[in-house]
Amino acid sequence: MCGMTAFAPTRSGISRRSLLTAAATLAGGGALTACGMASGTPAPKDGTSTRAKGGKAVFMATGDAERFQIRDGLMPLLEETTGVKGEWIHHAGAAYYDKLFSMMASDTAPDLFLFAPSYFAELVTSTRLRNVTPLIKRDKYDLSDFPEKAIVQYTWQGNQFGFPQDFPTRSLFYNVELFRRAGLALPPGDYGFNPTVWNWQRFQEAARKLTTGDPEAGGTYGWNTQYAWRQYSGWVFTNGAEVFNKEMTECTITDAKPVEALQLLPDMVHRHKVAPTRQVTQRENYETLFTSGRVGMVESLPGAINRYRAVQGFSFDVTPLPPGGTSGGAKAATGGGSGYGMFGGTKNVDAAWEFFKFIEGPEAQLAHARGGATYPSRKSIQVHPEVAVAGRPPEHFKMFVEGQKYVRLDPQTSNWREIEAAIDKELVPLWDGERSAREAAAAVKRVVDPLLKAAEARKPRD
Repeated sequence: MCGMTAFAPTRSGISRRSLLTAAATLAGGGALTACGMASGTPAPKDGTSTRAKGGKAVFMATGDAERFQIRDGLMPLLEETTGVKGEWIHHAGAAYYDKLFSMMASDTAPDLFLFAPSYFAELVTSTRLRNVTPLIKRDKYDLSDFPEKAIVQYTWQGNQFGFPQDFPTRSLFYNVELFRRAGLALPPGDYGFNPTVWNWQRFQEAARKLTTGDPEAGGTYGWNTQYAWRQYSGWVFTNGAEVFNKEMTECTITDAKPVEALQLLPDMVHRHKVAPTRQVTQRENYETLFTSGRVGMVESLPGAINRYRAVQGFSFDVTPLPPGGTSGGAKAATGGGSGYGMFGGTKNVDAAWEFFKFIEGPEAQLAHARGGATYPSRKSIQVHPEVAVAGRPPEHFKMFVEGQKYVRLDPQTSNWREIEAAIDKELVPLWDGERSAREAAAAVKRVVDPLLKAAEARKPRD
């Protein structure tokens, strides 16, 4: 997530010498000792060396040009350390899943693939993901370097069906200079804060003081957000509320606390006038509004850090979402990143497993993280000095690591994508000031409860 040299992409990709040099540096520095890793492949706990499997495996993933280059550049090291010849299928754009599912249906599926957590339960229940628990046990694969919730996110009925590519937590980013100009104390940089110091009331006060001039005519807004599940659900969770019951059989969004949390967001836009409308954000660009000084605080994730760092003279830091409404709240974050999985029908299990372990290994994760392409899922790489860089913003980078204790994972139900889309749709009139939170919540419940019942009916019975 910062400027680095050893893994720096070149026009021809990442050199094998650079990768090996970096790996030696990491090993010599002891940064990876705790996870027992070397050359991207886990050392079995019984002390024996990992046997090279050979063969070939294909991995399909989406992303941008930088990620494609990093992935391709890692392939010589994969073959040298495991004997497996790896191949990437890069597919950018919105049609990624259409292409992936089409390949699965036509018996041309890749051995491994990247997917969003919203697809996880659907992929498992349709047998498109392979249970890798037997492989983990066979190789004594060490999971201790991954955050517990990152592993839980891809666990289904006690078995592992995927691994985290990354594991970011979302938070508030703020403009340090604007806070100082407004005479505001800087908000806390970790989760150990006293809720009397940082809560909804303090957050709203800061947003009001940061709002200057006529925001719509070039002044400054106090705060901004976007309106997808991981953004708005965070405010429900920090209010000590839930959107569903524990059994995922009923939508509880019409309860008092979720309604209170949902009403907070449009009130900031339409009542208090301290945040731009969705239309202003779409016209002027979410990140540009922040980096140009037109917005004092935004909700974002660590993947944005390098873009913010690239703006000359821009000083920013991070703070947790504030807890609490009028009835008290909780510390919480949303996030979860994306996952890697093995196709349920692959015929190249051993080769695919070696590829899988390699791309989840420390060298591969560091190669991605140092360029800002992704926030690593390995704990050892999250705090690596070339990722959490001293002297560069945000000062409280390690807050993202701490936030993993508080992260709320996406629900696991086979039709989660359909449910999420239904909630998003019914909440749009709320964000635009055309419905109250109570009215919007009632509309959500009418649509979502039947979907939850349909998912429950499809569950296998003993």
